[in-house]
Amino acid sequence: MKVPMTALLVSIFFLYILYLLWEAHTARIARKKLAHVVHVNGTRGKSTVSRLIEAGLRAGGLRVFCKTTGTDPMTIDVNGCEEPIRRRGKANIKEQIAILRRAAAQDAQVLVVECMCHTVPRGGVLLTAETVMAGQLKTAAEKNGSRFVCAEVQGDEGALDFPENVALALAVCEELGVPRETAFAGMQRFSRDPYALSLYRLGK
Repeated sequence: MKVPMTALLVSIFFLYILYLLWEAHTARIARKKLAHVVHVNGTRGKSTVSRLIEAGLRAGGLRVFCKTTGTDPMTIDVNGCEEPIRRRGKANIKEQIAILRRAAAQDAQVLVVECMCHTVPRGGVLLTAETVMAGQLKTAAEKNGSRFVCAEVQGDEGALDFPENVALALAVCEELGVPRETAFAGMQRFSRDPYALSLYRLGK
C-alpha cells in the first residue's frame, strides 16, 4: 500500500520539528553546565582576542574550552590541546551548538567562542575596547539589560598584540575573577592563531 505524498511530507515535517525541539533541549542542558560563555565578535582580531582570553582564564585556574574561526578554525580543549575543525561546507549556527555540547561534555567552566554575529548580550556584560562607537554600544547594551564595560589601554599591555586587544582580553579575565597580573602572565604563553598578523620593528 502506497503512502500518500502529503502524508509522507507531513511525517517528515513532524520528525524535523521533533529533532529541532530535541536539539534545543540538549543545547539548554549543555549551557546550564557552563558557568560563563564569552562570545567574541567584531571586525578584526577576534581569534587573537579569543586566544588571549583563553590563556588568561586558564592561568587563573579555570577550565576553559575555546573555539576560534580564523584562517584555520580550531578548538582548544580544557587540557589546552588544539584540534582543527573539519567542516562540510560553510560554517553555520549548528557548529556553535556542537561546540557548546563539547565544552559541557568536558566539564568546562567557561566557553570562549568566536563568531561573526554582531551580538549584544541580553542580561549579561558587553565589554569592548572600542572608543569611537562606545556611546552607541553602551546604549544598545543598556537597552538589552546588559552592563557596559569599556576596557581602557593602561600602557602595561606589552607587545603581545595591539594594546586594545590585550586590554580587552585582560578586562574579560578580570570580569570573571582572574587578577590582571595572573591573566597577563598566562597570556605571555598564549598560542597565536595560524597566519595571525605579526608586528616587526625595522631599524628605528
